Amino acid sequence: MTVVSLVISRQCSAHASDSFLTIRNDDGSRRIIKSQKSKIVGVRHFRGAMAFWGMGKIGSSFTYDWLKRQVQDARDFDSPEAFAHAIANRLNERIARQRFVLPIHRGIGIHFSSYENVDGFWIPELFLIANWHPPYQKVAGMVTASRHTYHWVTNQRNGNVGTHGQQRFRLRVREFLNNNGMLIFNNGDPEMFNQVGGAVFHCINTLEYRGIAVQSESLKRYTELARLPVEVVSKIQESFCRRDEAVTRGRRNDRLGRDFRLVGGRIHDLTVTPEGRFYSTSGDGV
Repeated sequence: MTVVSLVISRQCSAHASDSFLTIRNDDGSRRIIKSQKSKIVGVRHFRGAMAFWGMGKIGSSFTYDWLKRQVQDARDFDSPEAFAHAIANRLNERIARQRFVLPIHRGIGIHFSSYENVDGFWIPELFLIANWHPPYQKVAGMVTASRHTYHWVTNQRNGNVGTHGQQRFRLRVREFLNNNGMLIFNNGDPEMFNQVGGAVFHCINTLEYRGIAVQSESLKRYTELARLPVEVVSKIQESFCRRDEAVTRGRRNDRLGRDFRLVGGRIHDLTVTPEGRFYSTSGDGV
């Protein structure tokens, strides 16, 4: 599992994630197979990025590497929505051919942010490509792709999201963001993220209420907003998650030890502007 976050503002779309790739053992512990590898892939053709959680490998390839190959085909599609549906279909084909020890191992989710030109305005969108059933403890079935900005802006979660690519819906998202609105998404471990994220943004709002907050709309600021909750969740699990060490011939044996952390390793980020500029403090996508 992992934690991924996305902050969408009028200035940019900022992604962040941890870098743990783990294998779940029968006792619920995890074996960490990667702790530095990124989970964020830039999609320059659509002024966007993809951040994933869940399945760490698709076939014999790490999911990051598989997504990088798919992105090479992005310019073959006339819209980010068409590309998102293509990714969902390709994932379903691969998952159908792959064997899994437990059904939950089939679970995968992708935050795909992009910008769409509507009436000359570059407006951000989040396409959720996933087969998870909230709160992400079981797999729902087929991987699907759906839009997720308009119904968060209007708090209309039960509407027909299939129509939200229409001009009036997209312009409503632009209006919300231009009025200093901000959309914050997270996935992977929402129980951990929501508590931390809520506290972080409450503290920032307190600084603003006191008139002592930094007044900045820099890419660095939004990148930090996306990163900070992920960093805190990672630190909490590093400090307080159970880890049982195994020793072989006087040396620690990580393969035999038990580690119950789900989030950790290097924190990665990638921020994209409406003009298609990429910014990263971790060297991703640039």
